[in-house]
Amino acid sequence: MTINAQAPQLDSAVTEPGPLSGLPRGVITNGIADDPFEPLSVGVMVDRVAAMAVEKAAHPWAFLMRSLVGGAMVAFGSLLALVVSTGVKTPGVASLLMGLAFGMSFVLILVSGMSLITADMAAGFLAVLKRTMTVGNYAFLVTVGLIGNIVGALVFVTICSAAGGPYLGAFAERAATVGAQKAG
Repeated sequence: MTINAQAPQLDSAVTEPGPLSGLPRGVITNGIADDPFEPLSVGVMVDRVAAMAVEKAAHPWAFLMRSLVGGAMVAFGSLLALVVSTGVKTPGVASLLMGLAFGMSFVLILVSGMSLITADMAAGFLAVLKRTMTVGNYAFLVTVGLIGNIVGALVFVTICSAAGGPYLGAFAERAATVGAQKAG
């Protein structure tokens, strides 16, 4: 027995993605499924990342605030890593604790939607390659992100150093040790 029925075909280009796609209107993708548990193709992910970079560049003040908070969160992760490793005598355990604690700052940034220059550089570069962002807008995006991250980290460190506290002796010694090891 032979069935001569055609299998249903997906459209190759969707101009208005479903409500769960997260892309701005007008972005053409290669058929995004509306199921949030369906894995996305590489092309669709590149489209999403490039669209996020264009969106960030379109709202520079909001992007600056996200970058400021992202820089402060990385500084918080550094501080947390130093605090949890202070007083630990075994170098391997101290490094493990530092890595776990510092990783928490990246979890905070990911969950909160804040911005780091490294991700913005990659996303903006993808947008330039897709020709949805000009090189000038990319340079502006990177500059705003870098300034925001640096200023946010410096403000956080300044506030923490002004706060002081009784733990500064061992903590400062650990920070100097880690700094000397990182410097080579």
